[in-house]
Amino acid sequence: MVIPRQPIHNQSKPLNESKPTESSTRSLTQALSTSVPGSIHRLHRMFGNQAVQRMFGNQSAQHVVQRSNELMIQRYEESDVEDMMENMYKVKKGDKNYHETEKNVNTILGIAEETGFLSEVKEMANSGRVLNPDGFYKTITAFNAKAKAGKKKTDTKEDNTRSSKGFIREILFALEQIKDGNQVQFGTMGPDPLADKLKKSGRDKEAEAIASDPIDLGYEWGGDTVVWGKDTVETRQHKVIEGEKLETFEKELIKAVKQLDGQNGEVAIKDSVRIADLVIMEGNELMEKDAQFIRGLIETSLKKNTFRKKPLHAFVDSVQVTTAKLGQVDYRINKETGDVTYGGDKSSDVVNVLNKRDPAEKMAEASVGKKKQARNLVAELIEAKKKLESATDEIKDELLDDPRDIQERIQLLEKVISIRGEIKKEYILSLEGVKDADSGIKALKKERGQWISKKKRETDTADANEEGWKNAFGAQALQLKEQEDKLDEAEKKWGEEKSTEKESLENEEKRKRELTTQMETVKKMVQDQVKAMKDRSEYIDSKVKAALQEKYKDEYEDSKVAVLDERWRTENESEYKLEMKKLREEWEALHQEDGMAEKANQADEREKNGTGRNKARNERAGQNKIEKQLKIDAVRKDYQDIISAVEAIVSNGEMCDTLAENISNIVFETGNRKAVTKLMSDVAVELEIAQKGKLIDHDTLKMFTEDLCKGGKYLNFQGNLAEIRHANLATKSMLPDSKPVKIGTEEWDKDKPQEEGKPQEVDVSYIDEKGILQLREVAWDIDTLEDKLYDKGKESQRKGYAALMKKRSSPQNINGEDIKGVQMSYVVEKASESDKELIFTKIPKGQQNISDNRGGIAKYLIQHGMSLYIGNDLYDPNRLSQELKRFI
Repeated sequence: MVIPRQPIHNQSKPLNESKPTESSTRSLTQALSTSVPGSIHRLHRMFGNQAVQRMFGNQSAQHVVQRSNELMIQRYEESDVEDMMENMYKVKKGDKNYHETEKNVNTILGIAEETGFLSEVKEMANSGRVLNPDGFYKTITAFNAKAKAGKKKTDTKEDNTRSSKGFIREILFALEQIKDGNQVQFGTMGPDPLADKLKKSGRDKEAEAIASDPIDLGYEWGGDTVVWGKDTVETRQHKVIEGEKLETFEKELIKAVKQLDGQNGEVAIKDSVRIADLVIMEGNELMEKDAQFIRGLIETSLKKNTFRKKPLHAFVDSVQVTTAKLGQVDYRINKETGDVTYGGDKSSDVVNVLNKRDPAEKMAEASVGKKKQARNLVAELIEAKKKLESATDEIKDELLDDPRDIQERIQLLEKVISIRGEIKKEYILSLEGVKDADSGIKALKKERGQWISKKKRETDTADANEEGWKNAFGAQALQLKEQEDKLDEAEKKWGEEKSTEKESLENEEKRKRELTTQMETVKKMVQDQVKAMKDRSEYIDSKVKAALQEKYKDEYEDSKVAVLDERWRTENESEYKLEMKKLREEWEALHQEDGMAEKANQADEREKNGTGRNKARNERAGQNKIEKQLKIDAVRKDYQDIISAVEAIVSNGEMCDTLAENISNIVFETGNRKAVTKLMSDVAVELEIAQKGKLIDHDTLKMFTEDLCKGGKYLNFQGNLAEIRHANLATKSMLPDSKPVKIGTEEWDKDKPQEEGKPQEVDVSYIDEKGILQLREVAWDIDTLEDKLYDKGKESQRKGYAALMKKRSSPQNINGEDIKGVQMSYVVEKASESDKELIFTKIPKGQQNISDNRGGIAKYLIQHGMSLYIGNDLYDPNRLSQELKRFI
């Protein structure tokens, strides 16, 4: 088993608030100048002189250096973004997903900077051992949301702080595993991307196991973290417990174990060591308990609680509990018996670390720093570069043939160059003594300018120049030279230490010069083309005018040229076109040698294809169309069964293309091709049965199938499968001459007054042999059924069904169909034995504060006189009541 080494962070002692002495300030300056050059200047700029003095008091120089480094808000640099993109995401400039990746990396680093975890995040990302960068991004952004909420003074601060500490535990634990040489997976992954990542990491055996092991849609492999070690794999759920009572520990333990086996869609990696990692913070009753007491509490909790009709101990291999008193203790779980044994312990300061690494406090410090510093130049540079590169992606260099596009590119470059220049200046001025030298240079140059101006106003102006000032003020001139040399040295140092940034700046300035030259060239080219077009147009117009005078002698007037021209074209279009072609060729023959013919043709080409941005968009649209069609063709080939079934019903190739495109997107989003293929195959089977069946209404079947094609999520297709399968099942118990089953129709409520809203759509409906109108609302699983019965978003649907049932409760004729009454039922397509129990035991959403709230699903159906189908198994109100008594 991989045992993590816990992180240790040294924390500084509280500051002494006594006033500084002259000697202490001098030693402070000296210490900062030698140890962290520029820090004192940056601190003074950020917090002010008096504030800095109050911060440090008369502390030793060494302590001041340490504390100044802690107070300085870490800033990430442009190079950090590039490093993370290359090392973690494996993305380089020119890659299709470059800009989206850059945006994500910028977000990660920004959050890390603000919360005080920049060094840890950079170390993890640049290690190359983060298996799934997207999962890392989700973890960091979720951490940020909780940290921000904890920063606010609200009633929920304690819960949010607890959650943010859980994320801190994940981050620091992952870092320690990475330092030990392991790969870390953050959160969960679909089987396809996980297998792909493992294969690229050289773990072919694990990749094959993941690829061959099916997992349902809606579930993914993983946990809070997964440690992919050399010989073992661990799936972990991390919980940080801050509540005072023992019940809090039990509650979090139960939650962690359930999550290891699928709750919230997380499923532990098959054959991995399943670990519930619980950290108990100060204030909880368990803080003072011994290891034996905690062992007993774990054993009791795992044995008495169940999940999916199994005791919880069946789902976990180890529970690791960390307290300040005991350190980290490992409790091994016998999955068969539930017995818990001691598995070892080790010292750990994780409780102390979590207490001191408060992201809300760090974010408050960062807010002060940002207000003082006003601008984050690196963030501005990245944003400016993104706009520049986005423009470059849209219009490639070879398509820059419009002066407006070139001018835009120059302006974007100027913004990048300007910000990079500010970053350069900030770095140079942070070096020891440079800020004073810069101020001195400005002051001396101002004095020199004033002296020269005064001299020029005098009669003798021979010495009214820089050389004259140098002769008159030798000491000041020498001082200016020394300070300029210091500034030159600082710039040289910047060039050496920031060579990448220097090279980027030089390349950008060079590109700006090239674009400026190119713009002038293109302007001249466009002017020449416009001139050639104008000359050709004038030549043809004059010839046409002469031809019109000859053709329409009696009617011709200069004011009627346009009317007569259109008349000629309309009366004899072939003759007119032939004449235009002839005149064009005449003009071209006259201007072959002077190049105007070629320029006019170039202008025609520009008008036809567009220029710059429009031309680029046209080319990109063409490429996107090709890529889209290739994707559609691939899906049509791989999913022939559902495509054929749909074509047989709707006879619409365009609709089938929409279906193919949606299937492709679902495969990508879920990362679970095997499960998607199974789902689509099941839908295809039911569609074929329905299409061939005589008791399915084919008009509603066609509309249902068209809607199915538009579904963009796997949940849509699960719902479609549940509906069409239940419709097919309903026909099996019907007589041959029965009225057909309708799928997804508003027909039964068409006479609903407009002011009462939209007619209620019914998933599956038919009139049975007794003349009762059967209405069925279909759900894929128990969770969906619960939403339909209790979720506020489904309230209008519930009211719609209630009104429809009331309206159709008596014998009547609906659109030529006689009915004697109505019966409403809900349908659940997928329910395991443990799911069935939830119908009679679960407390529905929003019902937690209502007494006697268990079994809310069954109670709702009984109260409203409704039945429930689980597959084809009918639970009428009487059966529901009997089953409910067994559980409550």
